[in-house]
Amino acid sequence: MSDDLVKDLRFWNGGIDSDKKMRRAADRIEQLEAALRQIASCKSYHSGDIVDIARAALEGKKDAQP
Repeated sequence: MSDDLVKDLRFWNGGIDSDKKMRRAADRIEQLEAALRQIASCKSYHSGDIVDIARAALEGKKDAQP
């Protein structure tokens, strides 16, 4: 997750934007979990492909395909 989102969640005390922050966090968690599942499910990836999938997920890209 981006540093700003992590910081917001760590120091979150509710408020007007709480729904928006929760949705952003849930979206990022889903993206990261999907990338991890993709990496774990296929044994034929090369190490460069795994790095590309992980980097795309960490950068918040919707499609984490190599």
